[in-house]
Amino acid sequence: MANQDTIIDEIKAVSDQFTLDIPRAHLTKYAEKISQLSNLIAEVKHWPDGEVNAGDSRRDIGYRPENQENDHNQWTWKCMVNRENNDIEGCGLLTGKTVAIKDSISVAGIPMTGGSRSLENFIPKTDAKVVERVLQQGGTIVGKTTCEDLCFSAYSYTSIHGPTLNPFDKTRVSGGSSSGNAVALALAQVDMAVGSDSGCSIRVPASFCGCVGLKPTYGLVPISGCLMCLPSVDHIGPMARNVDDCGILLHAIAGTDLLSNTTSGPNIQMHSHKSAFGTRVAGIKAAVIQEGFLYEDENCRKISDAVKLTVEKMRKSGLEVEFISVPELIEARKVIAVLSLTEFPKIVGENLQPYLGRSSFMLDLKNSMLDTNRNLPQEAKVAFSASKLLEEDIKKSNILEKTINRTLLMAKNVNRLFSKFDVFILPTVPYPAPKIPTIQDPLKDFIEDPAALNVNCCLFNLTGHPAITVNCAFIQLEDRGNMQGSRMPVGIQIVSGYMHEEMVFRVAREIEKLTADC
Repeated sequence: MANQDTIIDEIKAVSDQFTLDIPRAHLTKYAEKISQLSNLIAEVKHWPDGEVNAGDSRRDIGYRPENQENDHNQWTWKCMVNRENNDIEGCGLLTGKTVAIKDSISVAGIPMTGGSRSLENFIPKTDAKVVERVLQQGGTIVGKTTCEDLCFSAYSYTSIHGPTLNPFDKTRVSGGSSSGNAVALALAQVDMAVGSDSGCSIRVPASFCGCVGLKPTYGLVPISGCLMCLPSVDHIGPMARNVDDCGILLHAIAGTDLLSNTTSGPNIQMHSHKSAFGTRVAGIKAAVIQEGFLYEDENCRKISDAVKLTVEKMRKSGLEVEFISVPELIEARKVIAVLSLTEFPKIVGENLQPYLGRSSFMLDLKNSMLDTNRNLPQEAKVAFSASKLLEEDIKKSNILEKTINRTLLMAKNVNRLFSKFDVFILPTVPYPAPKIPTIQDPLKDFIEDPAALNVNCCLFNLTGHPAITVNCAFIQLEDRGNMQGSRMPVGIQIVSGYMHEEMVFRVAREIEKLTADC
């Protein structure tokens, strides 16, 4: 470090720049302390980056699948990972279950790209906390699944690995960003999957692919070891082929993580995953959100009608139904757009730690990112550029603070409704799965976004309420007036109060039973 006189001059310059008002008489003492800290930093530079933390597990590192094994491009990597004593212990919640992991969640020793060129050569040294819990509960991880470029899209064609094709119509998107999870489930290649949801990223692909996906209460499932997109609204959650398995997986991965900055407190209580199953819905009060239904064309009308028909079936089973207006559903997209200007630049900048938790994954990830800004997806480049160009206006006008206050007000209004109703019901996505464009232009989708795929989902990321999607019907799409379009699934979304996952499972289980023959 420089000599003491130079240090004193530099401290004085910092004091003046940031109006610290450090008295001149104190500068020498400041210089002494800063010299000590400088020596400490020099020592830390020689500390090791961290070792592979594979835990008590067996790992067949595996391979990148091709051709028939990956004909929808759902897998980025196939592997076999389970605990050492899986063969002799059968008491875990996930014993005998195969599990897929989204390619934005770290599995030690297994390549992880996050769908981005920035991470093409990244091999994490540690397991994400949710991966640890899957293995502890006896699950067998069979691969990493395709996700969108840095999880920044609700479509399914921005990954560096190429588009992930819908299992019901290969010309259509499978939804994103947990696209590969949903496709692998729909093709019955795996029992369960762990995904992430920053605005719709579990629920949209689950809806488009006819499976079950839950965005849990914010903080119920730890995010440490996971690549985050918008940390204040990011959730990790379970996906499965049926409601029961989704509940079992949630029970396995939920709970406080001392290394995560976003999990709920140590008094978190998980209800038994079996407590809601087989329970009737008679007496449950449901609010059907009117803003969630659209009638822009015949396909939208079919989706809305299918969901309303399901609600009517539930009413006959004893569900108490009332249609209400929740204007926050529409406003939420504006709020989450502002968050993308204030949070995402921190992710690609130098402030990773608050979002990645206290683990060596943070350092591994930071060291592995290649030409980060150059390799950002187009949508992220728009957000990053806007954040820099509008930075002064954002700060002077307290835009972030106003956005946070608006989010809190929205959460307060939604909570007030939950004092009257047990659940909300609405279509998961009011539009059919869009066609995969011949010429891929994610920037066009980001700016114009005619389908607004997250319109019915992102409010509950902002408020933190649990929201599940389950298939309720199939509809025959009209393709440019042609009645012989694809037969596609329709997802219905159920939302409930904080930590009331058992309520959304209870209603979803009844829907699954009533619509089993659809």
